[in-house]
Amino acid sequence: MSTLRWTEVEGFGYKPVSLKPRGWSIDKKDISAEAEQVKWSFTGKLGRVAGFTLEMEDGTMLWREPFQTAIDIKNKGDILGFRPRVRYATRSE
Repeated sequence: MSTLRWTEVEGFGYKPVSLKPRGWSIDKKDISAEAEQVKWSFTGKLGRVAGFTLEMEDGTMLWREPFQTAIDIKNKGDILGFRPRVRYATRSE
């Protein structure tokens, strides 16, 4: 198993995004929640983005999640967008 080294991006048009409490949709049947889309438009060749970190306003980390495949930001105007999703699961799942 490989270990990812998590480093927050600096520059290239990136800045942290605040997720609004009212921006989440709840699926009671699936016991999940999905946030509104998070999107960045980059200003240059950033390189590979492997995942995201969700933190509280005070900087406390809630979780980190890798993308299935790292995304390579190569050009000015490249866009990265996704919807953070959390699902409750039992130990048997």
